[in-house]
Amino acid sequence: MISAAVSTALGPAVAPRAARAGDGAEALTVADAARLVTSEGDAAWLDGVRRSGGRYVYRGVAGDAAARATLRRETGDLLDARTYGSAAAAAFFASLDADLAARGVAARPAVGHLATSDAAAAAAWGGAAASIWPLGKAAYCWLPDAAALWPAAGSPAAVARRLRVDEGLADAIAAGSEVLFVSRSFVAVPLALEPAFRESLAAAGRRPFSPRELADLSARQPGARANLELLEDDRLDACRAEGARWEDCFFYGTTTARTEPRRRGAAPTW
Repeated sequence: MISAAVSTALGPAVAPRAARAGDGAEALTVADAARLVTSEGDAAWLDGVRRSGGRYVYRGVAGDAAARATLRRETGDLLDARTYGSAAAAAFFASLDADLAARGVAARPAVGHLATSDAAAAAAWGGAAASIWPLGKAAYCWLPDAAALWPAAGSPAAVARRLRVDEGLADAIAAGSEVLFVSRSFVAVPLALEPAFRESLAAAGRRPFSPRELADLSARQPGARANLELLEDDRLDACRAEGARWEDCFFYGTTTARTEPRRRGAAPTW
């Protein structure tokens, strides 16, 4: 069952901030983190992870966040000279932010944060790496011809023109490129808990939600029931008749997936 803390924790859209103990965080069990990610995680982000073969995107965390899963709402800090210890970096990100705002890009330095599939690089920013899972509708961008935005990979205007916006997350993960993202909130799961988290993700996709959970999810996110409920009609029988286990016959992904059940071997790669 999703805890009361999880069911009431989703609020106004803000960007995630570098995770520190007590900094806008609520503790989650690993199971609750997995259920929240599978029910309310950004669909494009989850698809990018699956397309990458189950590789994750990380940020650095410190303090208690290095030992527990957390639900976070945090403000951006890339325009703060203290983040990189550089006024030049803050000025670069401020200019980039203005360029992206003019282009109508949602994932901007003023409201977003950076993450990477390189867990070691992420850990350098906080002492431990944690996989990041945006909730609700997320936005992101990344630079296909450079691993990082700073040190500057060109002028702010040139970088803005080269960014891939809201596409190719799996490519960014494979390249180890930094991803600038923004979401209303996000789940962070430290690397030490990743094996248990992967198991919980698989389990969350393989058992039906209870009626109470489905009602709660449907109230907070239209389409959640369609995303996660077990097949309840004759298509379940048809799926099993093909030799699939019952846990392989479930809906997953966008509401368009209701037209066909998943078959054996089609379960998400976490």
